[in-house]
Amino acid sequence: MYLMDAHSVLFLKDGFLPTRTGCYIFSHSVAIVPVTVSNKLIKLSCAIAAVCTYFVATHWLQVTYAPDPNLAFGPDVPGVKIRLMPPFARLEGSKFAVAKERYKLFDDLADSEENHGRSTIELYENDTLLGPAHSDHSDIANLGRGRFSHWRKNGTTVYWSSSDNTDPATNGRAYWMVKPYQSEKN
Repeated sequence: MYLMDAHSVLFLKDGFLPTRTGCYIFSHSVAIVPVTVSNKLIKLSCAIAAVCTYFVATHWLQVTYAPDPNLAFGPDVPGVKIRLMPPFARLEGSKFAVAKERYKLFDDLADSEENHGRSTIELYENDTLLGPAHSDHSDIANLGRGRFSHWRKNGTTVYWSSSDNTDPATNGRAYWMVKPYQSEKN
């Protein structure tokens, strides 16, 4: 008979030992050899190797990683900031003007048909303030150069162009809407 459990292995002498393929091999002795110490040693070695690998990888990431502050925290200006994340819709087929529609995008401040100059929102390309604000949408699409508009349509939509008329979806820059803090009046 052949026995095996988690703590020992049975060797046969002068008998047949079944193999995984269903064949039998001939052996000369029977002995039970405990292997618990070896299993514990192997598990401990693997655990130590895993912990060492973790700390080496963590140290390497700390040394080599340098986040772009414009992507993580926005421009260095006071106010409430919202990053505009792709995908962006094309504005009137322009290669450098896009739109982002979203609810709760400072909806209460957005320009409308009744009030074209209400929005106090600032738009930043990394740390660069874009403008002029409240631009006509056709000017944003045709002239670009940082023009933008914060408009109430289907919630709120922001229309803008990059500062150098590159594609905002692929130029690698972060676009931030900033609602400036209002100064307290005495």
